[in-house]
Amino acid sequence: MKSCRTRRLSLSLRHFLFLGAAAAFLPPDDFLLNCGGNSSVKADDGRIFNPDNGGFSFPSSSPFFSPTSNNVASVSSSDLYTTARVFSEPTEYRFNISQQGKHFLRLHFFPPSVLPHDLRSATFSVAAGGFTLIRNFSFSNSHQNPQVVLKEYVIEIGFDLETLSLHIIPFRGSIAFINAIELISLPEPLFPSSASPVPQGPQVNISQNIAYEICYRINVGGPALSSKNDSLWRIWNTDSIRHSPGVSIYSAPDMVYATAREMADANVGNQMFNISWMFSVDSGFQYLVRLHFCDFLSTSPHSLLFNVYINNQSAMSSFDVSNKLKEMTTAYVVDFIVDVVMLVEKIFVQIGPTDMNNVQPNAFLNGIEIMKLSDAEGRLSAGSYVSSGPSNGFRRLLAFSEIKDGTENFDDSLLLGVGGFGKVYKGVLENGLTVAVKRANSQSQQGLVEFRTEIEMLSKLRHRHLVSLIGYCHEPNEMVLVYDFMAGGALRKHLYGSDLPPLSWKQRLEICIGAAKGLHYLHTGAAETIIHRDVKTSNILLDENLTAKVADFGLSKMGPTLDQTHVSTVVKGSFGYLDPEYFRSQRLTEKSDVYSFGVVMLEVLCARPAINPALSRDQINIVEWAMNWQRRGQLEKVIDPHLVGTISIESLRKFGETTKKCLAEHGIERPAMGDVLWNLEYSLQLQESFTKIAGDENSTNAIGGILEWVTNVTEVEHDNSSLISDEADPSTSRLFSQIIDPKGR
Repeated sequence: MKSCRTRRLSLSLRHFLFLGAAAAFLPPDDFLLNCGGNSSVKADDGRIFNPDNGGFSFPSSSPFFSPTSNNVASVSSSDLYTTARVFSEPTEYRFNISQQGKHFLRLHFFPPSVLPHDLRSATFSVAAGGFTLIRNFSFSNSHQNPQVVLKEYVIEIGFDLETLSLHIIPFRGSIAFINAIELISLPEPLFPSSASPVPQGPQVNISQNIAYEICYRINVGGPALSSKNDSLWRIWNTDSIRHSPGVSIYSAPDMVYATAREMADANVGNQMFNISWMFSVDSGFQYLVRLHFCDFLSTSPHSLLFNVYINNQSAMSSFDVSNKLKEMTTAYVVDFIVDVVMLVEKIFVQIGPTDMNNVQPNAFLNGIEIMKLSDAEGRLSAGSYVSSGPSNGFRRLLAFSEIKDGTENFDDSLLLGVGGFGKVYKGVLENGLTVAVKRANSQSQQGLVEFRTEIEMLSKLRHRHLVSLIGYCHEPNEMVLVYDFMAGGALRKHLYGSDLPPLSWKQRLEICIGAAKGLHYLHTGAAETIIHRDVKTSNILLDENLTAKVADFGLSKMGPTLDQTHVSTVVKGSFGYLDPEYFRSQRLTEKSDVYSFGVVMLEVLCARPAINPALSRDQINIVEWAMNWQRRGQLEKVIDPHLVGTISIESLRKFGETTKKCLAEHGIERPAMGDVLWNLEYSLQLQESFTKIAGDENSTNAIGGILEWVTNVTEVEHDNSSLISDEADPSTSRLFSQIIDPKGR
């Protein structure tokens, strides 16, 4: 950080500014628990923590211990960390809530060495209110003298809830522990309903049904503030330790606004520089960056303007605090939403002068808060979590040695499949999590570009019907992606080419609906439209419950902006699934995914590959063959023989009509994925109504029909795998890639 000056307000002025502003807040809910203790403990800030053995029940195998405190005096003066509640099985704390809304939840962890258990080796997870707060936390990697870990969250308790449950879950074969718990009501409004995006743009709405993890609170230019200096008992660190319009009176304590870091310095000749702060964070999440300002430097309004940058992008240009307020020396807060993608894992905050000639170069900042937002699945810690301090979190960067051990040195017996990027193995991480490991082929032409694309896309996407990225490894000569393990494997294997039992029509519709939801989210639910560009049955994976999840984002592309109709790009995709309009024009839109999904729908119906050279000429291409029968009104002649007699006429008709629209020659004639989703759900309703009336799916009222095509798909897959299985880098895909781009994918 450049040399800069710290300014402090005089005591008299500070008293004038904040007189009465920090009136003590009396929270309706104020739970302070001394976990494992037999008596109440007075903390350093004067608050009383009561023992948790009253009003809470625990498993009989979960003892608590109350040793003397002299063994940890060098670590903390508080008796809170001399006892711990220890659990050997999942346990629940249940709190009766007096006032719904946002609450601070603070969890205290420290492993006293005097206990009969080795708490440093304890590994456990914590969840509350439907949110995963901590996953596989442990002190095992901490140094010889571990430090107290205080994890702080903000949890929304809905107006229909009267209790909050806190779950502590030991990892298998391990134990769990906790020293103290705080659950405190928050005054409103303290958290915004919207915030400014970075880079600058329209306000971004923030759901009220999310949780926050407090990552950093910095009293810029001032001393560290303990909980007794804050009316909400928060801790503010100083920025002297640096890491590689209505403001609530509770936004920050008075002392935060009474000090500032100022750019102007008489000892610096050229004052055209930025003051910078760097914060290490977990990638793959959104963050709320809150900046605190109080201008006690200016002698008159509109005399101090400066720029604010976050992650090297403009957050505010020529920012004038006095322009936002009616008077000087008034607290002001600005909130920003920041996406932190994979391979970044940093948030940079900078302030600096404008380039306006009539303004004296200067800039200031009083306070910084950085808070992680829970993802779409309610997670604040999405993977292994091993910490030696409160600010260290799961990095998603995995060591190659851990991946190698977890796959038994990439043993062929654990091989799940082979694709253009490389081989996919089943593995187990050190924390016991079963995963799918995709290891790049050193000869692959896809390489680093697709590796980065996959990481960047999945780091900011969270959806029930998208495969989750657990982590990655990028070491010399090694690129590895680690995903949630999908026990059901690829949809393709459930349709043909394997010994798996055939799926029912209802199951197939539910799988299509799940995949459509995933694609619909990509097209409309993310901050920017994302085009998958490689939708096919081998990229739709199923979990143990046959829930569909869209996978493989290596070819994905950001869609057109509001003032664009398409994205011009070199054609890439898989033979048999490619949008013919995109193939001809090289103009990519989300309707290209719709076309590919139409091909998937035909595979689901017919249980055969999109391209099968072993068949007669008129049957090689599934689209040409099936749509020929659809135009004749006889789509029932192409359905999977296993489905004969089980599909209602109405359900098949709606499914066929939707498929035909998806496969329209021109993208403008194709429906949006949202419309496809609606029609699939309607087709499922028709099938369920038919089944309910008929009693079962083997009814004489169902589609029977004469199947005029006979194919042993399993034999074709075996004899011509290089032609029709793009999971093994098929020659058809290579041929197609060479036609469009000599380098292929």
